[in-house]
Amino acid sequence: MSTLMQPQILWVISIIASVFQVALIISAFINQGITPESGFKTWTRKTSVRLTISALVGFGWGGVLAFRQNLPPDAAFVIAMVSAVAFTVLMTVLLRFLIEE
Repeated sequence: MSTLMQPQILWVISIIASVFQVALIISAFINQGITPESGFKTWTRKTSVRLTISALVGFGWGGVLAFRQNLPPDAAFVIAMVSAVAFTVLMTVLLRFLIEE
């Protein structure tokens, strides 16, 4: 957990995942996006690319903001995880309404 919770790594995760997230949202608006079924197989089930990118955006920005408040790494990790779940739920609802109209 200590390597993952370095501010520099969180910034990299946040920026790269945000670029991909914006591309997914724009492509959903112009109906050129990936299908909702596209993803990759994990050991439990098929995971959506959108779901993974949304979780990374929430985790990265949640961790960055927690470190900006000078919180300890353990608290920053918990905030990053909660933020990842919240952002994933919000983006899933948003994209579902955009795609299914």
